[in-house]
Amino acid sequence: MNLADYKNIWVFIETECGKPKNVGFELINAAKPLAQEKGCELIAVVIGKDIEGVAKDAICYGADSAIIVDGPEYEYYTTDAFAKALVALVEKYKPETLMIGATNNGRDLGPRVSCRLKTGLTADFIAEHEQRYTSSLMFNLAMGNYSRTGELPLHDKIDIVESDIIRDYASQGSCVIIGRCADYVLENDFDCLNVFIYADDIKKIERIVNKYSLEPKKAEKLVKETNRSRSKHYNYFSGKIWGDRKNYDLML
Repeated sequence: MNLADYKNIWVFIETECGKPKNVGFELINAAKPLAQEKGCELIAVVIGKDIEGVAKDAICYGADSAIIVDGPEYEYYTTDAFAKALVALVEKYKPETLMIGATNNGRDLGPRVSCRLKTGLTADFIAEHEQRYTSSLMFNLAMGNYSRTGELPLHDKIDIVESDIIRDYASQGSCVIIGRCADYVLENDFDCLNVFIYADDIKKIERIVNKYSLEPKKAEKLVKETNRSRSKHYNYFSGKIWGDRKNYDLML
């Protein structure tokens, strides 16, 4: 790879039904000083349907120009379609840095683009020179001056593999998948019935005491630690709240 071929900073502007998410414009404001310091262009990348107006707005917010991928297949976010489009653009035009907002879709799209390009990823990056990127995933595609980008975290790699397995099973027909953020993984591409099964703390502790022969206090600690871990995992990968009624079709 010739590092000299990579130039310019890209900001992905997320849209849905032709409407932009504000985080993309916020990233333009944050990236503009960095582009000026490096003497390169700041380019907005917009994928969606009927998005010419969004591209114009991005330029008004400070982008030097915009790249548009417009089509009915991009009206709503789907992992494969958006990842394929973005990877094709990066391979063709070779930006030095790509920034993606850490929305639910951004956290899904970012690691997949990074893996397909075999490049580094930095989540929630706070740049040097006092520039803040508190809601972004930054990819350094050229690996030039930004050594802080590196290997994809192990838990992100595991999530990608699990997500692919879940989609593969779902594509083969009806199935029951327990946990693994499956409701989030399948929400855009499959017709699912999402069920959340719960119990009060007393019942949980009694079950753990009987199953693992633990003292009640140790069982209580295990229940709290397990639920805390599951909640953090679900919130991190989906951007949703674990156990929130509005995320499920049925609660038992």
